[in-house]
Amino acid sequence: MAGGPRLYRREQGNYNDALVHERVELIGSIRIRQLTQPLRHHTYHDMREYLVKSASYAAAWAQQRQAAGRKASITSGLTHALACFLRMYVVRAGFLDGRAGFLLAILSAHSTFVKYADLWVRNHDRGPAEQEAP
Repeated sequence: MAGGPRLYRREQGNYNDALVHERVELIGSIRIRQLTQPLRHHTYHDMREYLVKSASYAAAWAQQRQAAGRKASITSGLTHALACFLRMYVVRAGFLDGRAGFLLAILSAHSTFVKYADLWVRNHDRGPAEQEAP
């Protein structure tokens, strides 16, 4: 099932401990069925809420990568952001959705860049004593 279960009883499942892309882990033997109709799910109420949540996910992603000893560069952030935009707008045919498809591709590329920028800053942020040293 792509994306994991969408509807389940609270007592029959829990989210795992991942900071980013957490998943529902079902308890016991539960029969999983496909929905017969699309599920409309509005994740954000407005642009501000999207940007705040996106920044929170970026920080969690960067924190996990830094803890694992990973590094990033501004160039890797730009490269991944461009690839994200092209994947959403061209490969997944976001251009067919007009301005909304373009906006979604731009916002996704922005979120991708911010993740890498956050990781880069974490690995290059020096304390005040280090910044004053010659």
